[in-house]
Amino acid sequence: MPPNKIIILTHYTSLYGANLSLLTFLKNTSICLTNFIVILPNNGELSLELDKLNIKYIYYWYPLNVNNSEYAAYTRFKSAIKKIRYIFQLYKLIKNLEPRLIYSNSSVLYYGFFISKLLRIPHIWHLREFGTLDYQLIPDFGLNFQKKLLSINTFNIAISQSITHHYNLKNKNSETVYNGVVKEDELTKKFEYSNFKTDLNFGVVGVIVPYKNQLEIIKAFHLLLESKDKCFKNCKLYLIGEGSGEYYETILQYINSQRLEENVILTGHIKETERIYALFDILINGSIYEGFGRVTVEAMSYGKIPIGYNHSGNAELIENEVTGLLFNDFNALYSILLKISIDKNYLRELQIKMKNSFKKEFTIEHYCKSMDCVFSKYINPN
Repeated sequence: MPPNKIIILTHYTSLYGANLSLLTFLKNTSICLTNFIVILPNNGELSLELDKLNIKYIYYWYPLNVNNSEYAAYTRFKSAIKKIRYIFQLYKLIKNLEPRLIYSNSSVLYYGFFISKLLRIPHIWHLREFGTLDYQLIPDFGLNFQKKLLSINTFNIAISQSITHHYNLKNKNSETVYNGVVKEDELTKKFEYSNFKTDLNFGVVGVIVPYKNQLEIIKAFHLLLESKDKCFKNCKLYLIGEGSGEYYETILQYINSQRLEENVILTGHIKETERIYALFDILINGSIYEGFGRVTVEAMSYGKIPIGYNHSGNAELIENEVTGLLFNDFNALYSILLKISIDKNYLRELQIKMKNSFKKEFTIEHYCKSMDCVFSKYINPN
């Protein structure tokens, strides 16, 4: 058995933001990969990636420590009580693995905290979501209870200052570490300048859900298509991500009823980032409560100008008219779309400023060095 064994708890197994950032760390960490054991709630794409890295993993299902805000308080409380048994089931499993450290890759998992207390070992809690504000999920026993746990946790990592403020994290046991999305030496290769000579293509990247406001973005784009100032009928809006349920059906109905099938294109999930950012010139991130905005920084690294809602992670990542553009409501988004569709010189100048102002904090090197420093405090305490 290797010393300094580290248990990683994940809350899902698809390859979206949290797990992509986890994989970025595992692929670039200075820590020996044989030290890691990942506990997965089910089979999925993540296990295939772990196989490529020869990292051990174990399947063991457990529910998330959250409930939908639509449920009654009593229903949420009963659900939280029932989940306590999973703490002890996971404790038995993890105890036999004899770890030095437990790492939880999401704010929606409590298990690592309590098991670390039972085993008297450190626990690193990586907070990546608001929960209530973005996913309408309420933590088991409430947000104040979770804040109490975080205040006495070994160490917390927040993916943005917005997340830090949301959970009232303190400097004594917390640090903000931005996700790394590109290596420094790859930035020049990836970044492509555009002459913006043709009609603009826009992209929205992510799962199609209400809090990402894809429908509001489509409506603002629709206004652009109908603008009398100029003809923009060849502009396209790509929605890149999986969708299902009532919200997705509402979007389909709007597209069909307004005859936008030629201009609004739903691609489904695309795994390869190069394929995603080859589709469009401008990224639109309409999330009001964005914990970090991985796609925002990815877009910057590919030379795609991001337009983001002026709140939370977007406002933190985008410096208005330097590294992108910010809007305060969706009428303002339409005004921005119209302005940049008319004034291509403005876009060219903005793209140059964006390249020159790309922050080192968004690089993989900075991210992994920061993560390694946190981990080394607890696996190499001497």
